Amino acid sequence: MKIIKVISFLFVAVFLQNSCKDDPCLKKTGKTVTDVRQIESDSIAIISLADDLDVDIYFSDHNYIEVIGGENLVSYVKNSEKEHV
Repeated sequence: MKIIKVISFLFVAVFLQNSCKDDPCLKKTGKTVTDVRQIESDSIAIISLADDLDVDIYFSDHNYIEVIGGENLVSYVKNSEKEHV
């Protein structure tokens, strides 16, 4: 009976290891990087955040967004601009 438990455990461990290789949520965040993104708009009316993110707003003469975070995560942060009426 003990041998069946060991074989079952090994099977599950190998299965989980192989099935989760490419999942970005299981990777470490990586070293902290800054991704600077230019924006066209002179004014921002709405900022919408999803998930557990923070936003810091600084006033400047330049139009850009800085995304600061782990190198394995910043590519998943999306920004878009829409004309408001």
